[in-house]
Amino acid sequence: RGELSTAPRPMTAHAAHAFLLQREGVDTTDYARLAMTSRFDDHPRSSSELDVARWHFEQLSARLPGAPRLAVDTVAVLAAMLLRELGTVRWIESDSAERLLAIASLFNHYDPPRLGVCSNLAAPFAIRVATLLQAVIPATQQVLSSNVGYVKPDPMIYQIVADRLGVRASDILFVGDKQLEDVAGPIAYGMRAAHMVRR
Repeated sequence: RGELSTAPRPMTAHAAHAFLLQREGVDTTDYARLAMTSRFDDHPRSSSELDVARWHFEQLSARLPGAPRLAVDTVAVLAAMLLRELGTVRWIESDSAERLLAIASLFNHYDPPRLGVCSNLAAPFAIRVATLLQAVIPATQQVLSSNVGYVKPDPMIYQIVADRLGVRASDILFVGDKQLEDVAGPIAYGMRAAHMVRR
């Protein structure tokens, strides 16, 4: 707890973890990629979200060269921070899901429309999102970085999207709020793309 008292505020759990590692002289250049590709399937699925969060930070530290083993209370604080962040993850209501399907059908000549979600997410978030997606739009294909081992804008993740949907890249309209990952990357791969502006 004391180690985190000097960290800048506000800070996400992953940013706090990276901050602690930097204070120990650990090179965190690759931290974000490692956090988002920590394998979804390797996480203990039968455990509580708090246990998954603890496990996630312990495994992430183990994957970084030279990273010291985290103190138990530090892991507990980071896990609690991550759990609060997970509580902010929301998904669309069923009527919004119907509107999304209707919009998708305008750009999609498949019946029913083929939908996919492609996101760079650390595994604890990916597990929550996958559960929410399954409840709202069960047929949605999920390509999450922590499940496939690639992060946007790596071309491999767009290839996986096309493969999972069973369509050509040119048949896909990729919609997202990040210019590089959701627009430039997909276009370079041969997809169409639309930049979503959040208000």
